[in-house]
Amino acid sequence: METSAEINEIAAALAQAQGLIQNPAKSQVNPYFKSKYADLATVLDVVRPAFTQAQLGIIQSPSRDETGQVVVTTLLTHPSGQWIRDQIGMHINDQETNAAQAAGKLITYLRRYSLAAFANVAQTDDDGQDLEIVSSKTPEPEYINASQVKELSEELSTCSYGEGFASAEDYFCKTYNIKSLKQVPAVSFDKLMAAVRKKKETALEASEVAA
Repeated sequence: METSAEINEIAAALAQAQGLIQNPAKSQVNPYFKSKYADLATVLDVVRPAFTQAQLGIIQSPSRDETGQVVVTTLLTHPSGQWIRDQIGMHINDQETNAAQAAGKLITYLRRYSLAAFANVAQTDDDGQDLEIVSSKTPEPEYINASQVKELSEELSTCSYGEGFASAEDYFCKTYNIKSLKQVPAVSFDKLMAAVRKKKETALEASEVAA
């Protein structure tokens, strides 16, 4: 944090403003945790009237630093010419596919976080966790349904399998490192069914040639 040479007047004004502020109501739902948090607009609605009454101005400007992280600089001003300034920054996750959208989201979060800190207001911060989770959390895979499990099982029941396996299904599960057919990813179903049928056709052609 940086300040002007003197901060007695701005500190008194900030104390006055903080005495007028009540913690913002939770208004937005975090889609990942189903919990609510106060968004930037709500924090501004709570903070702005108190700051105005105490003659405090606030400026927030986004930028990037030399390391490439997104930075928001928050400057608190007072008619006396005194000021308080601080910065907060975070890197955009490398896995984000839309850099502009990710930067906008991060700037909004950093603005809200910094403004709340200056105003000394408390808020639930679940959406902050979302910044990491959106980019890095691996979604739960969607597995094939009961009908597809039955279809695949019936197809495998007519397949040959090597020695050391209890069945073609056992061979299939060990080949793909799964415990049961219920763990076959839905997105792979069609490809795996085609592979099983191809294997059957190849085995049939081989047996016909041998005969």
